[in-house]
Amino acid sequence: MNTMNTSKISPQVETDHINKRFNEFNCSMCEQLKFRVNEINFALKLLSRGRLDNKMKRIALAHIEENAHMQSLLLDQLLNGYRSSEASSQSLLGLLVEIRFVTNTLSSWSKSLHGNQLDQSTLIAAIEVMGNHARNQSELIDRLRNWILAHN
Repeated sequence: MNTMNTSKISPQVETDHINKRFNEFNCSMCEQLKFRVNEINFALKLLSRGRLDNKMKRIALAHIEENAHMQSLLLDQLLNGYRSSEASSQSLLGLLVEIRFVTNTLSSWSKSLHGNQLDQSTLIAAIEVMGNHARNQSELIDRLRNWILAHN
C-alpha cells in the first residue's frame, strides 16, 4: 500500500519541483529586467545633469539602447516560457506585452536621439519622457513579479 501512495505522490512532488524551478527562473528574469531598467535610469540621471559632452551623451544613450535590447531578449525568454506552459493567462501575457511596448519605446527614443545633434532643450524633454517610461516599466516589472509569486 505504501508503494501505491508513493507512486501517487511522486508525480505531484516532481510537478511541484518543476513549478518551483519555473517560478525561480521567472523571478530571476524579473530581477534581471529590474537591473536593466535601473541601468537605464542611471544613464538618464547622468544625461539629466547636463554636464556631459556630446561624446558622453552618445555613450549614455548607447547604454540605454543596450539595456533596452537586453530587456527585449529577456522578455522573449519569458514569453516563450509562458506560451509553452499552462501557467499563461491573458492578464500575464498582456502585462508582458505592456513591458515590451515600454521597452521598445525607450529603445526608439534613445536611438532617435543618438543619431541627432543633442541640443540641451531637446535632450531635457526626451529624458523626461524616457524617465516616465522607465518608471512605468519598473512598476510593470514589479506587477509581473507579484503575478508570478501569486499564481504559481
